[in-house]
Amino acid sequence: MADNVFNFLDDSMLGTEANELTGKAPQTDEFSVAFQKLNQQSDFERAQALRPQSLTERFNAPVGPSTFTYTPEQTVDPYRYQKGFQGEFFNPLDSTNYQKFADRETFGSALSKGLDSFAYKFGNTFVDYWKGYGRMADALVHMDWDRLKPDEETLATQYYKDQLDMKRNFVFEQPENEDSIFSKRTMSEFIGNAGLALETFAGLAIVS
Repeated sequence: MADNVFNFLDDSMLGTEANELTGKAPQTDEFSVAFQKLNQQSDFERAQALRPQSLTERFNAPVGPSTFTYTPEQTVDPYRYQKGFQGEFFNPLDSTNYQKFADRETFGSALSKGLDSFAYKFGNTFVDYWKGYGRMADALVHMDWDRLKPDEETLATQYYKDQLDMKRNFVFEQPENEDSIFSKRTMSEFIGNAGLALETFAGLAIVS
């Protein structure tokens, strides 16, 4: 008689609750694992479907209370590449973010960014200068003048590195000093660009 009674504490039916009452170790079957994966995938697809995909959809996206908040990349980029940036404590919607970073910017930090940019541009120009001779030799061997130009992948990679350098060494300046030639930003950019000019003159001196 007892053998014919349905076991309401069957692990495959009640899962964790049954395991707690019976004292058995939790068991997972293929159906439970597959169902969990399907549920997670459905949540992901639903979240992706709610996000505006095309440029037109982004412009025409409804404005109002929503679970999702989209922050433009250019709103966050000036800050997230700074040394010591902590994303978990950063509010991208705070209108005082720029002023806070400008208040923390000193001539010392601006000088450090300028020297870092100087080193990057000097080294990058030095490497590219000698790569130019390699491209020249390659073009002469194959009699193909298009080989004098860097390929698209190289140009895209270089553009990415240049943008990264600009964001990492961006100097936050007080609004009233934006146009001053003696500002922290002007000093930092002057030092950084000197790396490009110095290596250019050095390359010409080597050739001559």
